[in-house]
Amino acid sequence: MIDSHAHLELPEFDSDRDEVIARAKEAGVDAIVTIGIDLDDCLKAVEIADRYDMVYAAVGIHPHEVKVIDRQTYDRMRDLAARPTEAYQAYFTDVEALEACCDLPGPAPLDEHGRWRADFRAPDRLPRFLHVDLGLKHDACGLVMVHCEVGQASRLSDPVAPESRFLGDRRDAYPTDPEIFADLVCRFVAPEGGEVDFARIRELIADLRRRGFNLAQVSFDGWQSVDSRQILKRQGFRTALVSVDRDMEAYETLKEMLNEGRLRWYRYEPVLQECRGLELVGGTKVDHRSGGSKDVADAVAGAVSEAVLGWQVGTVTGRVV
Repeated sequence: MIDSHAHLELPEFDSDRDEVIARAKEAGVDAIVTIGIDLDDCLKAVEIADRYDMVYAAVGIHPHEVKVIDRQTYDRMRDLAARPTEAYQAYFTDVEALEACCDLPGPAPLDEHGRWRADFRAPDRLPRFLHVDLGLKHDACGLVMVHCEVGQASRLSDPVAPESRFLGDRRDAYPTDPEIFADLVCRFVAPEGGEVDFARIRELIADLRRRGFNLAQVSFDGWQSVDSRQILKRQGFRTALVSVDRDMEAYETLKEMLNEGRLRWYRYEPVLQECRGLELVGGTKVDHRSGGSKDVADAVAGAVSEAVLGWQVGTVTGRVV
């Protein structure tokens, strides 16, 4: 027997939700579908479904609530609806390839207190692509900065190929063989009950420019990024809206670079853990397993795909100020 329309996520059940579900099970109910009413309600419904094996969540907006929704609400509802099931199909199947990419020397540019390593400054003027991805609950944020260099295969096939540097006008001679180097991979977690401080993220981005990095593009996903993009644009940054969830292209680019050994980064456990926990959902979406996250993985996919695109079409207009 299935209870196809419940609202276990409502606050009325906060004090005795365990008992209600236990009584339903004793009465012969095999499954309960708890149905969200608005976005916050749906978030709680999904959390409850994660906690109880017999509870499933249905996400949606009640007609009475449509007056307060916007495009971002639709995007977040889509992501909630695409949460992975118990059937796990790993997206990155070559774990050794993930490990092999961790060959850049450490330590990380930022310490555990968010302070820069003293010697972390731009060694060159190569264009950098930075992507910021905010978690679904706004409680965590991934930030990744990468750049392209001439791939090893190109250097081996052409004895006069330049050293690992962006080619400028000579880029067309090596259109499909860049290597990606991650300069910065980090995850910020908000205080318990709080949200990520975007002013701090913007200051960090400005500080990268002060440290000499040629930021060709700073991209964000859709969550609460309009204000940050406008502020950074006024400061002279080239900004873009990039969502890695709309299709598979960004993650497919990242996977190709990993499997071909053309992505290099320093060892950073949060991104490795997220990549190991990613799964392919319905053959059309990459997501994390229940209880996991993918903020840094999304940031890597966004930065890498935009850097490869910039390499191929030459849309790199960043500047050092």
